Amino acid sequence: MPYLTRDGVKLYYDETGSGPAMVFIHGWCCNRTYFAPQYEHFSKRHRVITVDLRGHGESDAPEGEYSMPAFADEVAWMLGELGVTSAVIVGHSMGGTVAAALAARHPGLVKGAIAVDSGIVSSEGFRTRSGPILEGLGGSDHVAFARQVVAGMFKPEDSPDLRERILGEMSAAPQHVMVACMRANAETFPETIGTIEQPLMMIAAGHFPFDSGAVRDFAPRLRYAQTVGSGHFNQLEVPEQVNAIIERFLAIEMADGW
Repeated sequence: MPYLTRDGVKLYYDETGSGPAMVFIHGWCCNRTYFAPQYEHFSKRHRVITVDLRGHGESDAPEGEYSMPAFADEVAWMLGELGVTSAVIVGHSMGGTVAAALAARHPGLVKGAIAVDSGIVSSEGFRTRSGPILEGLGGSDHVAFARQVVAGMFKPEDSPDLRERILGEMSAAPQHVMVACMRANAETFPETIGTIEQPLMMIAAGHFPFDSGAVRDFAPRLRYAQTVGSGHFNQLEVPEQVNAIIERFLAIEMADGW
């Protein structure tokens, strides 16, 4: 598997296809395979890159900073190393916040951003819940607690096999990464990631708390859609819906190319 090394840290990625670049960023404790249906679909007409953020998937997981701006800057560095000068960034959950941070911090690189069931900025409800969650994730039985947290992300109609796979993979993430990234999510505000001038698309599953009014304050070009029939992982459960929404966003907002 290809990887890049930054300050001694190996960062893994996959890429395929040719054409305008699309970059997919997974969520908390996930990995680059969580956009597999989109990787296959969009590679027919685009250069598609999926990344394992540091601490996730096959990438190294050193102690250190795990914040949304740090993730954004690292992905921007990776894209520079790969010769990408303009891209549409798609992120799921925490990855949506990273995509927003990328758009704000590296506006010349990001043509547009798409957040898939992401809160983008911390809500009051999430901040209230984060205290007990951080305590549980930092405890001695963090694996069981992480499974409990992740189990709440599903709906009854979700695939049992996919549910078990995700529960196992996410609860196996390094404990220090679980805690640091969850804390960073709770501390992400508009001033943390900046103002987004580019088009921004939210594709909600109706699971993750999302305050459209708060987001419009720093992302005035926000578009919103919601899938049906899945829990938090709608890009995997109902990829045909997610792919169609992304295609329409590209047709409308990226009509002049990138």
